[in-house]
Amino acid sequence: MAKRAREGLHALGLRVLLHPIDLAPSRTEVLENGPGLLAKALSAELGVPYRISGEAVLGADLTLRLGGDAPF
Repeated sequence: MAKRAREGLHALGLRVLLHPIDLAPSRTEVLENGPGLLAKALSAELGVPYRISGEAVLGADLTLRLGGDAPF
């Protein structure tokens, strides 16, 4: 699933860094530490929810968490 997501995000012109986690989230969502404009745009493109959250990976513009409902 992560590979398909990376390919889809590359097709949108985004640079992707994988950051594996031990426990998969229950839902797919886009996270942003900043004002939310980038997260809102990506969530609209992917059809998944977004939120402003301190849980986004530090140093990343956006974090995409892939849950079982991922559109990839």
